[in-house]
Amino acid sequence: NAALLDTKQNKIIMTLTSVTFISSVLSIIVGMFETKTEYMPIAGLPHDFWIVAMILVAAGLGMIAIFFHKKWL
Repeated sequence: NAALLDTKQNKIIMTLTSVTFISSVLSIIVGMFETKTEYMPIAGLPHDFWIVAMILVAAGLGMIAIFFHKKWL
């Protein structure tokens, strides 16, 4: 019985760790786009919000796909 509980708890911890990793990477990407510098590569382009949003969606979906492929989620 204890082994079954340990297995379930390990699965929960692995899922929470994966979600934390995904959200931390996405917040780092957003933080890079928030910094005020002299040269901002995407700022000022037409539809710059949607470009950044698509980068974040692609990065998030890519990490989720990798985690599902490795059976971590």
